[in-house]
Amino acid sequence: MMIFVISFGAILIGFLLIFLLINKKSFQETPENEFYSEANSPELKMLIAMQGQEFRGLMRRLLSKLGFEIEEMTILDSGGVDFLVFEHHPVKGGRFVIHCISAKENKVIDSTDIINLLDNVKGESALKGILITPHFFTRESLNAAAAAGTQLELINGKRLTKLLKEFGLFELKSGNSGNSSN
Repeated sequence: MMIFVISFGAILIGFLLIFLLINKKSFQETPENEFYSEANSPELKMLIAMQGQEFRGLMRRLLSKLGFEIEEMTILDSGGVDFLVFEHHPVKGGRFVIHCISAKENKVIDSTDIINLLDNVKGESALKGILITPHFFTRESLNAAAAAGTQLELINGKRLTKLLKEFGLFELKSGNSGNSSN
């Protein structure tokens, strides 16, 4: 009799868990809650509103300021861009794959983008991959990047705005980006 009660209890708990999984909300949770509090910043709004060519130009200037030599640039159908770059530093230098995502309807970067970048890094025999976006990452994508170890680096909207400010590229953009000598 005791076995029957335990079995019935286990089955009941199983059905309860299945019910909870089925009725789970379909949106992806992000640990980057600060994105929402900073989404109204003028800099982040400007980055999110940028069209493909303007965003690519800004990313080119940023990579140049960071000391990367751009070897190859591939414009993607999704509105993003891939850069194959080289850093000449004797200790930390080498070849990098940098994937920039500007246009993403749902403003969430998921693990598919991380896996694609990791595949590109391996395919190019690069030292590291960097994903840059004005948006934010899901918990799943952050876990995928953590599993890749030091081979991947993620730069979200908050960190991107800090980098652009650090190198004076917001002033450049809002001033006269078309006449940039860089």
